[in-house]
Amino acid sequence: MNKVDSNGGEKKFFLFFLFFFLIIRRPPRSTQSRSSAASDVYKRQGYGYATVVEILSASLQNGYFLKMLNGFDELGNKRPFGVGHFFIAINVESFIELEEFKRITGTILRELRASKKAPGADRIYTAGEKEHLAWLERKDKGVPVNTTLQKQMSGLKETYGLSDLPLPWEKR
Repeated sequence: MNKVDSNGGEKKFFLFFLFFFLIIRRPPRSTQSRSSAASDVYKRQGYGYATVVEILSASLQNGYFLKMLNGFDELGNKRPFGVGHFFIAINVESFIELEEFKRITGTILRELRASKKAPGADRIYTAGEKEHLAWLERKDKGVPVNTTLQKQMSGLKETYGLSDLPLPWEKR
């Protein structure tokens, strides 16, 4: 690992990742039965990950968090949400060859999709898959517009004198 800076950045970087992986770690494979105490760890994994995301998205930028994100201040007055964001870029090749990473990642996703499905489910979607499928459809067919939004858009068209602008749902 390269040094991040000369005043302890490498140590901070290591401690951050240690903290991150301890929160979302998996129990040893030998204790993963549903009847074991380890099943409680699985229930908390999402909570741990959500906590890390909250810390990274709020603490690093002095942003709102938890109940502060309800859109109201302490007196009940409306206020901006102040939602924080955190992005990280990882050079995969610092850890593993890119093609090997892609192979392993692809195998993980294929195995997840091949898991036993819930009763009545046609398939298992992995992260981002539904969004990608929606994009594929919408890039060709357009974005669906519900009737409420159609009425609002038609009203704005009328308000601003744009009668020569055809909208797909209006009769011509």
